[in-house]
Amino acid sequence: MRESRKPVSGSATKHEAHEPVGRPDHHHQLRVVVVLNPQEKTRETAAHHAKLRRRLRARPGKKIKTTHHDLHRLRHDPTHFEMVTAFAQRHDLTIMSQSTHRHDVTLSGSVASLNRAFGTELEHFRHPSGHTYHGHRHNLELPAELHGAVDAVLGLDAAPALRSCALQTGAQPLLRPEEIEAHYHFPNTSGAGQRIALLTFGGGFHESDRVLQARACSRPLPTLQRVRLPDATDQPLSEQDLAFVVAMFSDGTTTMADVVEKLGARVTQAMDTLECTMDVQLAGSLAPGAHLLVIEAPNTPLGYYEAIHAATDQKATIASLSWGGSESEWSATSLRAIHRGLETAAHLDLTICCASGDRGSANQGIATPLLTRVGFPASSPFALACGGTALRRVPEGGFTEQVWSGMMYGTAMATGGGVSGVYPRPWYQRPLDTPSHRDLGGGAWLESDRRKATFRGRGVPDVAANADPSTGYLIHAGGLPCPGSGTSAAAPVWAALLARIGESLAAPPGWVHHHLYRAAAAGAFREIVGGDNRTDPGLAGFDATAGWNGCVGLGVPHGEHLVAYFRGEATPGN
Repeated sequence: MRESRKPVSGSATKHEAHEPVGRPDHHHQLRVVVVLNPQEKTRETAAHHAKLRRRLRARPGKKIKTTHHDLHRLRHDPTHFEMVTAFAQRHDLTIMSQSTHRHDVTLSGSVASLNRAFGTELEHFRHPSGHTYHGHRHNLELPAELHGAVDAVLGLDAAPALRSCALQTGAQPLLRPEEIEAHYHFPNTSGAGQRIALLTFGGGFHESDRVLQARACSRPLPTLQRVRLPDATDQPLSEQDLAFVVAMFSDGTTTMADVVEKLGARVTQAMDTLECTMDVQLAGSLAPGAHLLVIEAPNTPLGYYEAIHAATDQKATIASLSWGGSESEWSATSLRAIHRGLETAAHLDLTICCASGDRGSANQGIATPLLTRVGFPASSPFALACGGTALRRVPEGGFTEQVWSGMMYGTAMATGGGVSGVYPRPWYQRPLDTPSHRDLGGGAWLESDRRKATFRGRGVPDVAANADPSTGYLIHAGGLPCPGSGTSAAAPVWAALLARIGESLAAPPGWVHHHLYRAAAAGAFREIVGGDNRTDPGLAGFDATAGWNGCVGLGVPHGEHLVAYFRGEATPGN
């Protein structure tokens, strides 16, 4: 008997700007993850959920640890697994694994079997970067009885979730670790005992550059472990080619068109290698006592989902994620699945620092009409969104600091920020005067027009640190000194700071969002009140004003004051 099927709302992916180039071989094997809905809410599960939320508010060192078993109790519904097992058997799909705390099932099968199982027709598309990937144009379909059980299906769309945010350009003199530590008042620790996960989605790094960076900065070389996830393609650009790229960036006149003309298809690999190199070296030089976990995953929605869970599985205490894309470019089901992964990480006491983006209030959006957008995963209320400032050296020593914005390679760049069109304002932001979509006069992207009258979105970013290429961070790539910049640099800087705070507290910092907003009120941040993040004269943007703002969030940190706050001590001057 023919199955009664219904479309999975929000599962359609967005390939409008990508050229279709044929169909994959029907015999080719693919891996997909079926993310299941939590069990139906009962009085018992609601009480358990409330208990876990209360744990999020506890200070570091005083938290009751949430375990995978706690999440299992919150989500697990054995009937969902039974239904997916029966579905897989009917459609000649193999069950590779099941996870009760993630509440998902990993399946594999041929393209032909997956097309029939999910009521779709996979195609190949060519991304503007030149990368070819498989995806589908329309909503997936599932048997009607599975609709209450399945939340998302990941793996049938392998569109790059945009590449890294960072770009590099010539800058002298470059910022050394001790200057950053002094300017942001890092505590006098090294991050010993902490495990920093660096989530990467392409590129890679050369160990020789990491060794050279440690030597140049007179820092010990941190221990490092690589965790390679299925289908990861991390392969750094050769050292010779990387040196050529760094030399191009250093001449001060190179445009992005020049880079594309000279590198061709290697542009993405070059930029991703610089991104991964920067993340590893910034986290390592600013928290040299920490253990680094480089988690390598494919640059797809499934890759993001699995990398976030891998960070918790590897018992990371802090994580940094510098890749991302505009909220409007993700499918609704991918957003839900990755957001749930971030929520799991929060419950397991892991703060994930995410770059807010480098294209100002427009973010990296390629869609029209021109609207303000924020980046994801940074926009999830369970991600620590890291915006960017611009440090300027002054003749008498030290720096001035304002919002980062400027031109790079002929393109207007600025710190990403604004209000989410997907996630409502979380409890830790409710006391703040964050703008609503109504305040923006309809100029902001919103997931659903039905919410325009009442929706008040989560404000992005939460915090900030230097992102300006004019005072770039000292890193080494291809054996040469090279500046690191962008909000994708701010994320590992914040991860390193939290690692050092964790050592100061003799406890992992845990999920810190709630506490950072309270610490700001206690004077643990320096407000940034100069500049804005407008990148287009026809587009709304945000000004850096006192208090939280849509450019730099709460501002930049005073690390020692944060330690005092977490210890329950009064911060100086309060």
